[in-house]
Amino acid sequence: MELIGLTLLLLAMLYLSPKKAPPSRSSADLGVMLDEVTATLNADLPKKLDDVTTLVRVSRSGLTMTYDYNISAPRPADDDFAKDFRAAKVPEICQVQRRGLTEGPSYQYRYVFSSDARPLAFTVDQATCARP
Repeated sequence: MELIGLTLLLLAMLYLSPKKAPPSRSSADLGVMLDEVTATLNADLPKKLDDVTTLVRVSRSGLTMTYDYNISAPRPADDDFAKDFRAAKVPEICQVQRRGLTEGPSYQYRYVFSSDARPLAFTVDQATCARP
């Protein structure tokens, strides 16, 4: 939650900055803004978020910001983890990123567990948040 709040705060600061264009941004302008947010977040990483979760990197590809986490716990069943992510994290992300998602970016969350190097990845975008 802390990281989502920080991301939202940084996006708001950059969005309202007088050096930026008005709300109708081009993809290039949004990309520059996302690069600034990514660099700011990475300056503090890796960061241990709880007993088992470490945020190791934030990156950007196009208009997608990717958050890479290492989890020092056994990998759960993929379906169970996906269900928990959709139930617990997606509503939180949609609420916090509500305004930013309307401009086109998406957020990918990638989890690697200590017992299995295959990542579990989830993307949250405007369409995800529009689903009931």
